[in-house]
Amino acid sequence: MHIRLVPITCAVLAASTVFAGEPSAPLTGDELDARHGAKVYRSACAGCHDHGKDGAPRLDRPESWKSRSFESFSVMENHARGGFLKMPPKGRRPLLSDRDVADAVFYMTQRLEGGETAMPSPAKEPSAQRLDEVAKRGAWVMPFDLDKTIHVFSKTAQGGIQQVVAKQGTDAEQIRLIRQHLAEIAGKFSHGDFSAPARIHGEDMPGLAELKRAAPGSLKVKYSILEQGAQIEYSAEDPALVEALHRWFDAQSSDHSGHTMEGHGGHHPH
Repeated sequence: MHIRLVPITCAVLAASTVFAGEPSAPLTGDELDARHGAKVYRSACAGCHDHGKDGAPRLDRPESWKSRSFESFSVMENHARGGFLKMPPKGRRPLLSDRDVADAVFYMTQRLEGGETAMPSPAKEPSAQRLDEVAKRGAWVMPFDLDKTIHVFSKTAQGGIQQVVAKQGTDAEQIRLIRQHLAEIAGKFSHGDFSAPARIHGEDMPGLAELKRAAPGSLKVKYSILEQGAQIEYSAEDPALVEALHRWFDAQSSDHSGHTMEGHGGHHPH
């Protein structure tokens, strides 16, 4: 099954946060993941396409897309990388891969065509009060500016990768603060000290109790720097510990809504 791409271009432009590099070969519908695309859409596209911001066509109004059609995926990819109309180049989010963008396009295509496979049950959104409380507590724990950075949580079969990067590659101060903080907490995490995230999200955050109870050495924690920030890679052999880590990732993604995105496991920014 090959996907029809005609009505979807502007969605790609909003979702596209592709790293510079060689474009990948077009993917077919058999290779694309609409459910992952839904998550990419929520993190990168929904702000405009759920509400029609700045004239963006709304995903719940297929008729608004009739004049938004282009000839091929490559044209859409070029517009996504370089910007188009009111959309900035790469959507000001540098971390999504080409596959992330393609999945988002597939999800939006199915939505516009009435497909059901791209319609997972919506996750419960945190309240405005909860987001405000977390932001205030986070400012006391994390030295970098949430509005100038992006958190990326990538789940893997063995655990996951937590990345924090500056939105602007020239923002040396934010990059320094990111590396300082992640290096510090990675050292604490490796010794079972998860007090920093607990102070931000609460002692009852999903997955936290299991991580704190983990036997010494059962959760491997590796810190490394990225060009625009840093990352922590987690791995464990115990499936229950991996599942707890994934729930812990989800809790952070929810509480930092608007400052996070979900990545693909194994995708490492340069």
